[in-house]
Amino acid sequence: MKDNENVLTFAPAGKKPPAEPLPEAVVSLQEKSRTLLLDWVREVFTSADDSLFAMAEKAHRQEEQDGLFAALRDLRVERGKLARKFVDRFDEYVAMQGWAESRREAAAAGHELTLVANDDLEQMVAVDSMVAKASQDFAPALSSLTARIDTLLPEKIYQKNNPFGPDAVSNAFVDAIDGISLHIRARLTVLKKFEQKVMRRLGELYEQCNQQLVEAGILPDLGSKPRKPQKPQNPRPVERPAAARPAAAPPVEPTKAEGQVGSIGATGSEGEVTTIQISMPSQPGAATSIGLLPQDSGAPVLASNDLLNHLAALQLLQLRSSVAGMRILDINSLLGDRLQEVGQSASLAKIDRDIIKLIEMLFSFILEDRNLADPIKILIGRLQLPLLKVAVADKSFFSQGGHPARKLLNTIADAATGWQQSDQYREDPFYLQVSSVVTTVLEGFESDINVFADAVASFNAFIDQQQRRAEVVERRVVDEADGEARTAAARASVESLLATLEDGQELSEVARRWLHDVCARVLYLALVRDGAESDAWHAQVETARDLVWSMVAPMPQNRKEMVALLPGLQKRLQEAAESISLNPFEVRSMFADLKRAYQVRFDLVEADAAPEQTAAEEPSQGEVAHAEVTVPEVEQLEAMAQEPEAAEPEAEGREDDLYWKQTYELVPGSWFEFKRDGEEAFRCRLAAVIQKLDSFIFVNRNGAKVAQFDRHELAAALGEARLIALDDGMLFERALQSVIGNVRKGRGQ
Repeated sequence: MKDNENVLTFAPAGKKPPAEPLPEAVVSLQEKSRTLLLDWVREVFTSADDSLFAMAEKAHRQEEQDGLFAALRDLRVERGKLARKFVDRFDEYVAMQGWAESRREAAAAGHELTLVANDDLEQMVAVDSMVAKASQDFAPALSSLTARIDTLLPEKIYQKNNPFGPDAVSNAFVDAIDGISLHIRARLTVLKKFEQKVMRRLGELYEQCNQQLVEAGILPDLGSKPRKPQKPQNPRPVERPAAARPAAAPPVEPTKAEGQVGSIGATGSEGEVTTIQISMPSQPGAATSIGLLPQDSGAPVLASNDLLNHLAALQLLQLRSSVAGMRILDINSLLGDRLQEVGQSASLAKIDRDIIKLIEMLFSFILEDRNLADPIKILIGRLQLPLLKVAVADKSFFSQGGHPARKLLNTIADAATGWQQSDQYREDPFYLQVSSVVTTVLEGFESDINVFADAVASFNAFIDQQQRRAEVVERRVVDEADGEARTAAARASVESLLATLEDGQELSEVARRWLHDVCARVLYLALVRDGAESDAWHAQVETARDLVWSMVAPMPQNRKEMVALLPGLQKRLQEAAESISLNPFEVRSMFADLKRAYQVRFDLVEADAAPEQTAAEEPSQGEVAHAEVTVPEVEQLEAMAQEPEAAEPEAEGREDDLYWKQTYELVPGSWFEFKRDGEEAFRCRLAAVIQKLDSFIFVNRNGAKVAQFDRHELAAALGEARLIALDDGMLFERALQSVIGNVRKGRGQ
């Protein structure tokens, strides 16, 4: 790895010791998986060999070509050892059982601060992307395998700590190749081959493992389709995914007496608590003997723990279904179908009906939110059932601003504000990560809200990696713009200084040439490089001032000072010309012209001198004052050449221009939607306001500059709706405020 720009991360201080001996069924899976994975990983190195050789031949830079050939040699020598190390590490993960959970415990107990180079960061992103894709592609088989292994091992097994899951397999391979030094391009190529030859075939492994466990009698009915009881005639049709009815979730104690009419306290974005009572239409089909019946039908009220069990079943069905378009789940219809399926009749308590309606209203707002791209809305929409379960189990959910479930929704929405949908968005690492987080919640949430907290932590870790990379690019963009501002200000300062020096002076052509071709350039470099307070800047100002004075000072009054000044001035001008690498022949020519100019001045003095005036005689004070030419002193010149503040943009007639005023209220970090003529709208963020240029820099979510406006252009873009500010409030709170507002309007408040 290259030791380039580093970022800080935390590494776990140790590992959990091996657990008890593995059950025979797990050992059998381990042997099957080991054989299959070993064959696949050998294909990885064979395929990588061909690709690396082709890449090395086409490499343009010598350093890159050398690195690729070195990696090719090392992999050929070590490939057998690396393959064995991979399966050995896989065996260790299986033996550790809850390896991912154990790593989290070790990390919580103590951390060692380590440095991760940018090359390592690229590897981490590549691994995260392949894990997220495998988790999504093989979700049904992986979910079944996780559930079956969970019954065999003492620790709670989730997808993340499943020893046969994508996380374990990918980390075993990364551990194996970390022991060999590879050029980053070679390392990423090997990882890509691993994704193609191993990660994309994990579905085959999971199917075989599931079949083996079924044959061993481990949850044999987990994937079978249940037999539906006979439904009454003319049942209300409900669209639902075709999948098995899972086992009921553990009961959650209700927080309110069953059948009690209640209300929901909801806290909006400004901390205001509003009591919401929502009226819902009676459930149609009251004559049906089973299913979800109206409250006045006489059917028993569905207890909260039973409601949660049914919602858990619907949640697992949703997990197994493919991602549909943007739609709100009709929970009442799904519950009715579910109750008919199990031959039960029941009605809902009013507070539970209100909660269901409120969650539907919240997600209706979310799916209409213009801040989010459609694919992200679809993924977030899949969280409707988990959040409904949270709200049913905990009636204070709507008034808890820091609830982990709300935080997860806000975190995803905030990170997705700048995400742009592309044609290949399903391959995008951000989309895959959001999909993985949503799948994790659908898989893992029963009643423990820590599932949401863990999902937030995992998602934030991914976002932090992306943001660190974007910040590096953005910093370069802003520094470049700031550099342009500083250079523009420096040029203006030098031009102001020279204009002051030349004002009212009759300078010869050679003097102006020295002033503009040499002095101006060294003044600019000194100001940009060393600043206005530096000795270098002061010295160059003094040189420019002495040059002008030497060309205009009255003679013979200043003859003595001229004789003392010129040798040192010539040396300083020589050094200045050399510092800017001026052509030596041109320098000699300029010095020759300057020497002739001074000789003319001295010759004229001698020719004009009166014969009767001796060398000892000096002109009177009145004569000196009359003949003196004023040249500003160095301190005056420096004061007048201070880097000018950005001139206030012309605001005449704009006192009532709302968009002009808005340009002064924009805050760096705000997101916008921008549309250029003839182009599709895209998302951009205000990265910086360069005060010296009165310029606004906009970047995309990767930190690259996409637009730059001066204040006039920005006001025009805002006024013409080519640049539209996106809401920056937290999504859940904005949705809740909207729902509260709609409810108040409905009640005539």
